Amino acid sequence: MLTSRRIQYLVKEGVIPKPERGLYPLVGAIQGYIHYLQNKERQGAKRLTEDARLRGAQADLRVLELAKARGDVVSQDAVGKVLEEVIGIVCTQIDALPPRMAVDCTGRTAPQVKKLFENECHTIRQGLFEGLGKLVARVERRARPRKAATPKAARSVGGRESHPTGGERRAGTVS
Repeated sequence: MLTSRRIQYLVKEGVIPKPERGLYPLVGAIQGYIHYLQNKERQGAKRLTEDARLRGAQADLRVLELAKARGDVVSQDAVGKVLEEVIGIVCTQIDALPPRMAVDCTGRTAPQVKKLFENECHTIRQGLFEGLGKLVARVERRARPRKAATPKAARSVGGRESHPTGGERRAGTVS
């Protein structure tokens, strides 16, 4: 079922043994051709697998590019800058607490100090949420330059509402 030209090509490639006196060795020719077809099938399957992996990677890349165009993806640099700012805000609020508490606690009873501390914690929480809200808005503006950023409502830590429990409260918020 092969043309003489195809057989000459297979001989030239070393798949089939060379003819002796114009005759090809039957067993060697059949075995050589079977090995040739098996190798060809393996290579085809390998190529199909590689092509499928390449198509999958290209599809993933397209999905990522689409998400980036929509503003659903933020760069690692932007996230790092936001985290640095968040950590800075938290550290500033924590560092400011002891001096304020030391001044405000002189001459007060334990229940008054407790209420003062609760009020200070509430003020710090509010300041953190305001700062985080500004950071979120800034990141949203960077990620979606064509759309106006919509401010998110501040949520309390752990999903609980936080209210001052009474007592004296300082004017303004800490930022």
